[in-house]
Amino acid sequence: LGFVGGAPPAVDLAAEAALVRLLVAAAGERLLRSAHDCSDGGLLVALAEAAVGAPYAEAPFGATADLRPLGPGLADPALAFAEDGARAVVSVAPDRVAALLALASAHGVPAAAVGTVGEPGAALAVHLPGGAVTWPSPVLRATYFDAIPRRLREDGGAAGS
Repeated sequence: LGFVGGAPPAVDLAAEAALVRLLVAAAGERLLRSAHDCSDGGLLVALAEAAVGAPYAEAPFGATADLRPLGPGLADPALAFAEDGARAVVSVAPDRVAALLALASAHGVPAAAVGTVGEPGAALAVHLPGGAVTWPSPVLRATYFDAIPRRLREDGGAAGS
């Protein structure tokens, strides 16, 4: 977009505290399979990092997410990459979604079910108002975990970058 910078988003300490209380309660009820904050890159980066998985994971997971209902009127970059605080992407078993949404409501935390986790090695597909973007999760995983080693090679990362 030709613009880099700007003021950081305002911190809403009450919203942050409510989110933390929700996540602790959800973990206590064993509702969560995963949780990832959105503060470093926004929703799209959080979804991608969740799909990539940890270094010890056997394979990345695919996922499908529809972000269109979350930000009516927002441009795709704002919806996908805004680094507002007090937001997290969580995954739960399909039969526990209603329980998590009820718990979120009880804690005063807005929540929405926006997608599903796919099979290991499947693609990450994210629907935005301007269209859908899709990446193979193994490519995301390789890009994520090989970034620093690729840059540290003697050729400066030129080969195969």
